[in-house]
Amino acid sequence: MNERIEKHFEAGPSKLDRVIACPGSVVASRGIDEGPMLAAEHGKRLHTLLETCLKNRTTPADYPTDGDWAVYSDDDREAVAEVVRHVQELLDEFPGELLVEVDVDLSDYFPGLIGRVDVAIVSGKTLIVIDGKFGRVPVSAETAQLKAYALGLLDAYSYLSFEQVIGIISQPFAHHYDETRYAPDELELWAQGIMVPALKEAFGPAPRFNPAPQA
Repeated sequence: MNERIEKHFEAGPSKLDRVIACPGSVVASRGIDEGPMLAAEHGKRLHTLLETCLKNRTTPADYPTDGDWAVYSDDDREAVAEVVRHVQELLDEFPGELLVEVDVDLSDYFPGLIGRVDVAIVSGKTLIVIDGKFGRVPVSAETAQLKAYALGLLDAYSYLSFEQVIGIISQPFAHHYDETRYAPDELELWAQGIMVPALKEAFGPAPRFNPAPQA
């Protein structure tokens, strides 16, 4: 889902953790056609259903199980329903504006850097950024992807002067719901001290290679 608007840029938010860990990975991955991956295609379908439900204030149970909808198994529907419930619980706790599939522009930090946020809630002085994950390996809310999305939304809504940002991973298949909180200034320091230098190095003349150790 998020990758569909980042694919023309080699180091979009969904790839930032890898780029920060190994700036040379951008060069190393050029020319490699990953091709369609079953897990990725499955995730995109579930994000589409999640988007439909959140925008229409519905749940997967409101849609038929035949025809085009037959692509979603019972487990798929329950997973998406869990994320919908999670978002609703957050809205109950933090009443405000619900944003679904929001494009963010981070080109002020690095040319070409854009992304698309799954879900966000603007609630007074609090910004909540939610990333729906449909893998089975737990993902930390400390991910660079969430931080980058938050930075893009902070810029887009700068006139609201947020006091805190809550980054949330909603990962139903792993029964994993992680949360982290930041002051906006903390995210800006992270961007200038870690994200931007890593991107500059990745697209510079001699990026470092730091491959992960073999298991």
